[in-house]
Amino acid sequence: MQIESITILKQLGVQIERTSYHFSSKKVFIPLEKIESILINEGFHLNQVIYYMAVLVKNESTAQLPFQVCNHGNVFTLANYIP
Repeated sequence: MQIESITILKQLGVQIERTSYHFSSKKVFIPLEKIESILINEGFHLNQVIYYMAVLVKNESTAQLPFQVCNHGNVFTLANYIP
């Protein structure tokens, strides 16, 4: 089990927080000036439609995924499917 949250701080940026089942927490802050775009999109996995959010950060090759774990009958990690 993992709890994931995103906090949007107006004119400052975005904070992504993940808390695992043993209550260890990891926070990532992305300043507003580093955010290139925020995407809300859908992807397909076999016969399922998966909705996800991605934060594109300037000068980084991978997107930040605020919500990495989805549960649609089976638990899988979105990071394995999204570049």
